[in-house]
Amino acid sequence: MIRRLLLLSCLGLGTFNLSAQNNTSGGFNAGSITGGQLHGDFLLDAQYYVKDESINAQELPQGAGMNAYGNFNYSAGNFKAGMRLESYEPALLGFDRRYDQTGVTFRYAQYFNDQLDITVGNFYEQFGNGLTLRAYWEWYLGLDNNIDGIRVHYKPIPGIFLKGIIGRQRFYFDQSPGVVRGLDGEFSINDIFTSLNAAKTRVIIGGSLVSRYQEDRNSTLILPQNVANFAGRINLSRGGFNLNAEYAYKVNDPSTINQNSYNEGDALLVNASFTGNNFGASIGMKRWDNMDFRSDRAATGFDLFINYQPALTRQHTYRLSSLYSYPTVPQGEMAFQADIFYNIKRGTLLGGKYGTNIAINTSFVNDISRTPSGDSIRNEYQSNFFEIGDDVFYRDVNVEITKKVSKKMKFTASVIRQIVNYVFQPATLTGDAIKVKSWIGIVEGTYSYKVNNKRYTSRLELQHLSTKQDFGDWFTGLFEQTLTSHWFINALGEYNYGNPNAERRNLYLSGAVGYRKDTYSIKVGGGRQRGGFLCVGGICRPVPENTGVTLTLASSF
Repeated sequence: MIRRLLLLSCLGLGTFNLSAQNNTSGGFNAGSITGGQLHGDFLLDAQYYVKDESINAQELPQGAGMNAYGNFNYSAGNFKAGMRLESYEPALLGFDRRYDQTGVTFRYAQYFNDQLDITVGNFYEQFGNGLTLRAYWEWYLGLDNNIDGIRVHYKPIPGIFLKGIIGRQRFYFDQSPGVVRGLDGEFSINDIFTSLNAAKTRVIIGGSLVSRYQEDRNSTLILPQNVANFAGRINLSRGGFNLNAEYAYKVNDPSTINQNSYNEGDALLVNASFTGNNFGASIGMKRWDNMDFRSDRAATGFDLFINYQPALTRQHTYRLSSLYSYPTVPQGEMAFQADIFYNIKRGTLLGGKYGTNIAINTSFVNDISRTPSGDSIRNEYQSNFFEIGDDVFYRDVNVEITKKVSKKMKFTASVIRQIVNYVFQPATLTGDAIKVKSWIGIVEGTYSYKVNNKRYTSRLELQHLSTKQDFGDWFTGLFEQTLTSHWFINALGEYNYGNPNAERRNLYLSGAVGYRKDTYSIKVGGGRQRGGFLCVGGICRPVPENTGVTLTLASSF
């Protein structure tokens, strides 16, 4: 482990620069390959775990864990190539143990010009809103469903953008058993027809088809080997108004997630927004029914997603507002979300000298309606498209006010009401709660000032969560301070003072010191970390309780 750590650190902190040769033709020739630039980035997260029986902290047999990667990209003229090396020796707690190794997980070569873009090797891609295809990377979730194969982008004329892909998805350090194939077309009406170039109303339409081939080896059921997912979309905009809508339809795809149901699936995602002077509003609606689509019908968790299951809820970032996060239900849900933003002008009674920003968000998610067919083998059901199911999955109403009171000081205050139903979700860490109802209050203050012409910033967060379910009430305090233009410190305290089990009313204290300069940074910390969920875009990874010393090293070149 130490040897690999030193190697990755040296590679990540080094800077490489190759002189580019002049190539005025813009073509693809030997000169455009032999001269160019090498650039990339490096990140390492390591932790040494300490035994802590009072919080039942988890440990690793090796004592320490490490997640690290180095990206290296070479570009010259119309050519690019690159690779990524990842090392988990072993992976940090909360990550799948199938990551426990080191290897090259991404490598590619790409040629492009104004009309054509060809990539061979690994690539990321998204069609429309992702209802048929989204291959992407979320490092801190341990999610990487890149595709290893061939991707082609083609622009035959202005306003038309065509895509084609084929390959197999990454599955930790292996590949998916199923082959993914896809076509996508997007057409900008105003660019295609010159008479509409100057029109105020802009119209973009698109469509996609993605299929998966996987051999049927089931001795009991007859499973479809080719599964197709179709989608059509439209985007309308005029002035401050924008409307985006996409509908997708997937043929029957019996899988582990849907308990081998032969039901077809469909999804509808609609978002409308308006922005004006000092005001903005948006509203969204999503219906999701049996649209879980993977390159292995036996995959679970967030392994081998082909498409994206967008979360139509606010993605909270504060510690306590994200304690009971909502993971999207793959089997089906009906969701609505609305946002209102208003800026109270300066010089008014409520706006004051610097103005006041108010943001109101509300979202709710219910199950869809289902009527079982009674066929126990095909496990089918009927569902009225516009009927909302009785089961409440999620409720969230939050108000946030941001106020600058002087040139040096700014405050943000939030009040949040959440209801999270875990009937169809991963259990909470206690495993006892089914529905958690909570009130959350948050105050954040930032103070920026100068001493001897050097700028410093102090930031304080105070958070409180009140609930009668699960762990009970929590209080959190976070303080951050810049010491110089490069050095900073932070301290975090979380106290579960309302836990119904008096022996579990634990105090979690941690802190860190860090250094940032140019394109690299290092941070060393330590203390207790409470358990919970880390969520990005409706996909969540459980994080177990732990105690230890952490190191984060990042660099780009």
